[in-house]
Amino acid sequence: MSWVVVSLPPAPGWTGQAAYESVFGQGVDSLIFYPLAFWGIWGTQQVLTVMVTNWLLKVTWEAVLTPATYLVVAALKRHEDAIEDFDRAIVCLEHAVKSGGSTPVHYFELDQLYEAAGVAVEKRLAMMESHRREILARDDSTVSYAGLLIFSGKPDSAIALLRDRIFNIWEGGARFNTVDAWIDAHLVNGRLHLAAGHNHEALASFRTALEFPENLRAERREGAGGRTTEVAYWTGVAQEALGNRAAAREAWEMAANAKPPQSRRGGNDVSVERAVQQYHQALALQRLGDKARAEAVFRELSMNGQAALANAPKEIDYFSSFGEQRSERSRVADAHYVVGLGQLGLGAMAEARAAFNAALAASPDHLGARLAKRGISQD
Repeated sequence: MSWVVVSLPPAPGWTGQAAYESVFGQGVDSLIFYPLAFWGIWGTQQVLTVMVTNWLLKVTWEAVLTPATYLVVAALKRHEDAIEDFDRAIVCLEHAVKSGGSTPVHYFELDQLYEAAGVAVEKRLAMMESHRREILARDDSTVSYAGLLIFSGKPDSAIALLRDRIFNIWEGGARFNTVDAWIDAHLVNGRLHLAAGHNHEALASFRTALEFPENLRAERREGAGGRTTEVAYWTGVAQEALGNRAAAREAWEMAANAKPPQSRRGGNDVSVERAVQQYHQALALQRLGDKARAEAVFRELSMNGQAALANAPKEIDYFSSFGEQRSERSRVADAHYVVGLGQLGLGAMAEARAAFNAALAASPDHLGARLAKRGISQD
């Protein structure tokens, strides 16, 4: 009978069903259990006292916990709904772009959602290749397209995109970075030439990395540190491959003496920009024979990455905006990447590979982790 009463739907407008179920259900439970369990063992008065007392205790306890229970259930429901909304947004935009009636911004927003969701680079690039005209209608999507081409080992195609377009950098900045895209493309291009034994082409590519064409509207950042250390190190590698030992040493000395850029992050977050330049500075020190200083830098990188991992989110927060989700993925990936750089410099190949794999798991388009992992495979 109690099951029937509790199971019946509440009357319209009645908001106390949970409290009613608790009071009624616990009462019926106590009324059945205690007489069956203790009648004849305890006296009648004792059975009635224990039955009423325990009923009051259970009802009071449930009343105290009900608000907390609602909060937990509501949070879980919001989490579930947020994930469903996230997936639904991707599905809706995918339908929109397939229908043929979309504007260029829809393609850019779809790629942003893909990036936030950690979608594979191959899928993102395929979408852009299929809708190249719409992608190239916007500066931000063009730079994203170039980044995916660089990641996929097509730096020449990326350079062509960047070189043949006049970018509009609005006051206050933009959501894309033509400087890093240009440098990434030329560094990857140079490293591919080195791997193929095309040392003259590699040197030319490294030298061009910091020569920004006017159409990029790029700020020259050599004086502030920027990525000159990284470029100088690879220039030295190319010079050495050409047999130019004096020129190689000059480039490595430039890298070893360069001032790394200041961290743009606060708290316990790792500055991957600074870490990458420190890593290449340590590599230059190794080439110059100063292994002790280089090892100290590698150990510092590994510790900084580990500290950042301890502060990084354990999973992606679907309550946050898409931009914040990308940021969370980047924080986790960058921390693993910096750990990997430190371990790689120390010669711990297995640990470095594991760190780079973790970085790519968090952010499948992490170029640095991809290149570092590929470098381990080629050694």
